[in-house]
Amino acid sequence: MPDLDAGLTEDELVGIETTFGFRFPPDLRALLGVTLPVSRGWLDWRNADRAEIAAKLAAPFDGVAPYFRNYEYWLSGWGPRPAALDDRMRFLANVPVLIPIAGQHYMAAEPCEPGNPVFSILGIDIIVPGCDLDDYLAGGPRSIATKGTARHIRFWSDIVYEWWPGWLDLLRREVERMQ
Repeated sequence: MPDLDAGLTEDELVGIETTFGFRFPPDLRALLGVTLPVSRGWLDWRNADRAEIAAKLAAPFDGVAPYFRNYEYWLSGWGPRPAALDDRMRFLANVPVLIPIAGQHYMAAEPCEPGNPVFSILGIDIIVPGCDLDDYLAGGPRSIATKGTARHIRFWSDIVYEWWPGWLDLLRREVERMQ
């Protein structure tokens, strides 16, 4: 269990949302307004500096971007793959913002409704450790077990649940590179 501090005030919540250009979903907003987890990897929204928060907000995108740049990563549900890297990166820049919770765990800012899943993200390796915030805090299910019960979040859920045919080629190249 993380150490807990007093919850964020309404002014603090609005200040974070305004500074970083997203809105906390109501369930995450309510949690952070009641108590602020400040240890065990939880982001201390009150005391973290802007650069730390900005880096945490950028991390999921930074983890996925190399697959757009260096591999032909593209899922069928996104429509035809743009030939130009700039167009693919523009697509990536418009996916839902992920709000850092703890360590590599994030919640989507959209839809701004209660019930968004919590994603665990390390590069392109993404699982769902909680169907929603309550499930996550209770130690929720893992990965594919949540399929059909976790809300679909544009782009991020696609990566969790859709097979990319290029995986075998990517793995083969990585094995050859290591030899």
